[in-house]
Amino acid sequence: MTDGAVKEALDRGKLVIEGFEAACLRGTSYDVRIGSQVHISNSEESITFDDGRKTARLQPGEFALLITHEQFKVPLDMAANIGPKTYFTRKGLILLAGLQVDPGFKGALALAVFNSSPKTIVLEHMQEICSLQFFQLNSAATVAPPVNRELEQGRIPRVDKDYFRELETQSLTEVGKDLRNLAANVSQLTENVQTLSNRLTENVTTLSGNIDQLRQSVAELRSYLVYAMIPALLGIALVLLGVAFQLFFR
Repeated sequence: MTDGAVKEALDRGKLVIEGFEAACLRGTSYDVRIGSQVHISNSEESITFDDGRKTARLQPGEFALLITHEQFKVPLDMAANIGPKTYFTRKGLILLAGLQVDPGFKGALALAVFNSSPKTIVLEHMQEICSLQFFQLNSAATVAPPVNRELEQGRIPRVDKDYFRELETQSLTEVGKDLRNLAANVSQLTENVQTLSNRLTENVTTLSGNIDQLRQSVAELRSYLVYAMIPALLGIALVLLGVAFQLFFR
């Protein structure tokens, strides 16, 4: 549907967009804005922009669940496709949502997003987060989606928030810190191994010197013993010669 067809459906009351802003209506789509609640993974409480806060910071690797400002009442003979905004996709924000808004849907949209970039992404209240492209069906659908009272009231469903509380994620910032700590530990281990290697080399060198000194001492002792035994052997020889002389001339 073109902007004119969407505007006509709004004027007739066939299609209802609560919180409609004419500036958000494009040639073939309508830009949907971030509503009053954002829930970031690993957080216990949702961020409520009505409290005066206007931004939420999504760290690298974190998920967020948000509610749209607009609420929709789609007739049974219309449907809409959800598309991401290139402003955010260029920043690395991935929109995690069903492709289609079903015929008969009533309420705000609950959208999940993921920061796949290495930088923090700031989500602002009333910022355009996605676009809806409406389609006129050939005939009315016979089955409407289940009614979700929380979405009709413009609130993030409790079941989704409970899931996000249980969702354990580790941001890329935390991963980077862990990698830096691991690198520091490896560097420290390398230094310790190098210190141990140096000490071992010193000990081996010292032991080698001691062995050389021991060899020298043994050699000196051997020489000493040889020189010390010569007089004793000469004395013994003289004694034996004297005994032999006496026996021979007796």
